[in-house]
Amino acid sequence: MVCITIATIHCPKIFVSEQARRVSIREKLEIIKRRDEGETYSQISAEYGISNTAVHLIMKSRERYEQYKDKENIQSYKKIPFERFREVDKELKKYVDAVNKCNLGLSYQVMREQALKIFSRNPNEQPFKASDGYIRNFLRRNSLSCQKLCGKASSVNEAECALWIETIPSRVAGYGRADIMNFDETSFFYRQIAAHTYSEKGSKVHGAFQSKDRITVGFLVSQSGVKLKPVIIAKAVKPRCFKEINYDLDKLPVFYYANSSAWMTSKIYIDYLNRLNDLFKSRSRHVLIFVDNFSGHPVISLTHIRFEFLPPNTTSHLQPLDQGIIHSFKCKYKANLLNLVLSDLNPSTGNSKLKNLDLLTAIKLLDRSWSEVKSESIVNCWRKCGFD
Repeated sequence: MVCITIATIHCPKIFVSEQARRVSIREKLEIIKRRDEGETYSQISAEYGISNTAVHLIMKSRERYEQYKDKENIQSYKKIPFERFREVDKELKKYVDAVNKCNLGLSYQVMREQALKIFSRNPNEQPFKASDGYIRNFLRRNSLSCQKLCGKASSVNEAECALWIETIPSRVAGYGRADIMNFDETSFFYRQIAAHTYSEKGSKVHGAFQSKDRITVGFLVSQSGVKLKPVIIAKAVKPRCFKEINYDLDKLPVFYYANSSAWMTSKIYIDYLNRLNDLFKSRSRHVLIFVDNFSGHPVISLTHIRFEFLPPNTTSHLQPLDQGIIHSFKCKYKANLLNLVLSDLNPSTGNSKLKNLDLLTAIKLLDRSWSEVKSESIVNCWRKCGFD
């Protein structure tokens, strides 16, 4: 009988501590700065809950981390982003900056094609497909987001605007803040609500009917923040819904006009200003109104209103109504319209309410929304244009 003796090996018990704390790139930059200022490894390791060795490794790799000093969006990362195609990133960022300087549009697909062109000039052994993931991470690494190109601000002559602002004191001399006004009109789709929504990730949402029924709305505001009755221009002279007010336009909270295009014309503009002139005359007031050089705004001489025309292509900088007043009104109108549509919380009838919204109801909503625009916002918009 053979006896086999098995030796028992007693291994020392190993206590596994919590997983080593991972510090962000921002914290690593702080560690490098504090070490340069003379703090010891022990002090830093105790402060950040890491080992002395970790601090040594951070200092050894300082050049890798210091390249992210000016990249706030990257500093929250726990590790350096995997940049296999750093040169492609650099060249693509230059391309995006050049496009933005020219105020041109840029799509996902165009960026992908440009990235492939850049890579083809300096190929390496690693395959490069400019995938959706690469473009998405490129945008995140460079703090780029999708934005809609709107307005005409890029065509504005900044020097001309600055010179005109210097002349404002002489133009408004003799008028109080309540008598300095701005008039402008805007196209308005009164049956449209927001074209976007928020839903759970992965769920499908479908758009509903969006009406193209349009009117023109004209606004008049003073530098002191006072709002006057708006002007409405529609297509129907006597809409059927006006039967509710016996077709008496004086009962409307707006000045109502109509023509086949629902747009401002010289005839409507002159008639509206004559009515305003009579109003100010009855109050013994003389006012100054700033208007743009739209062709529907002819030169007109009135007893109690003086006009100043803004320079061409400068309204995005010099016209107070374009600095956010009209935008604020439209946002409030859409909110009020949505509340009206959902007033009975019945999804089956909400869309039909929107389709059947009549002009009179829209005018009432418009009046309520206009009254909700804050005077402080109007004053701030005037100030933004250089009117102190």
